[in-house]
Order: sequence, then structure tokens, then C-alpha cells
Amino acid sequence: MAHHLTEVLCGFWFNPKSNIWDSTFFGKYHEKMQSLGYNKKEEQKGIQIKFELKPEGGKNVPTSEMNETDSRMVFKDTENAYAILIASNFLSFHKLEPYDNWEALMAKQVNPGMKEYLSLGLGNDIVQVQALYLNRYTLKMEEKLSDYFNFIPSIQDFGNGIENNLVFQSQYELEPNLMQQIKLNAVLDTVSKTKNVFLECSCFATAHNGLSWEKLAQQAHDQNNIVFKSITKK
Repeated sequence: MAHHLTEVLCGFWFNPKSNIWDSTFFGKYHEKMQSLGYNKKEEQKGIQIKFELKPEGGKNVPTSEMNETDSRMVFKDTENAYAILIASNFLSFHKLEPYDNWEALMAKQVNPGMKEYLSLGLGNDIVQVQALYLNRYTLKMEEKLSDYFNFIPSIQDFGNGIENNLVFQSQYELEPNLMQQIKLNAVLDTVSKTKNVFLECSCFATAHNGLSWEKLAQQAHDQNNIVFKSITKK
């Protein structure tokens, strides 16, 4: 089912206390990435990400707070359906459909992008890595979400009726350093008589026992892949 994914994301947060950041890094990083095909850029509404770090050995998934203050930039390689989002102490790699596999994403996009990012003196003291699968479905009005997702009950379990809108969000803390998150939003369109379904399945891996960013990314992906396959039927 992976090749049907609408978007796959691999994001990295770094400790603000260990990195000196200013807006000139937008241009410096884009200059390096242009040679790799990221020719388009756009500024987006700003974010500021704050972390409350917890000591290793405990419940060490950090809490983060985002405020709309700092700028962020998106660099795009439209030929390969790649995008990179960069902000203060944050970097994420996005692959839009068609998505092949995680190994190709790491080899062709994440590894080269991280190499250039680190060459600027950024990327010190990794805090957290996120692996995210994003998928969209268009279902007929009479189709049941329970036919597509294992964690959704069927209206037939409760009586006759028509399934309309649904909002679901849940988080699961996994030892020793993982947090799984599932979001599902289904909206009924009475005009087209279809249900527009948005599924977001992601895993956060927090810095643990000195693991490298590569190992944290792999850890987050592997856990997320297990969960995604277990909750989806089609």
C-alpha cells in the first residue's frame, strides 16, 4: 500500500541551545540544494518551536510548543515531487506521490539534504525525529470506514444508520523513546455523495542513548510502518 501514500515526511528537531541560527541560513542552504534540483522556493507563515527536554532514562518524549513568529522556507524539486521545509532548528523532507519506499527516500533525499545542512554547522544535538505517512481516500457515501480501517467500529454494531463525519485522534507512548500518533478525519460531501477521508499516521523518536539521527529516523519509520499496516485494510 506504500506506493499509494499521498505524502511521506521525515522531520528533525534540534536543540536551540546547541545551534546558532539566523535567517541567512535560508539562502545558504538553498544555494547548496539548488544543485540537487531544488530550484523553487517559497516563504511560509512562521513558526517557533520550543522544547521541554526531559532526562534520559525516564519518560523522555519532549513536549513542543509552536508559535507563529519565525519564518520558514520551503524548497521544491517539482520534477521528483520532493520538498524540504526549513525553520529555526527544524528540517523536514517531504516526498509526494508516487512514493516508492523508505530506502529510496533516505538515499535520494534525506541523506544528501542532511549532509548539506550539517555542512553549514547546523544540526547539532538531535532532539526528535518524526516519520509520517499521509493518505487521502475518497469513498462512496455508503462505504463504511470500518472496511478500510481496523480501529473504526461499524454502525452495524449498533443498529441501522448512515455513517457521516468522523474525527479521531490518539497518541500512544511506547518504551523507551517512541510516541505513536494517529489522526483520522472523514467529512461527508452530500453533493457528490462521497466521504473525503484524511489519515495521518506518525511516530516520533526522541533522542535516546546517543543514537544518531539516521538510527532515530529508521526507528521512527519502522514503528510507524508497523502501525500503518496494522490499522489499514485496503
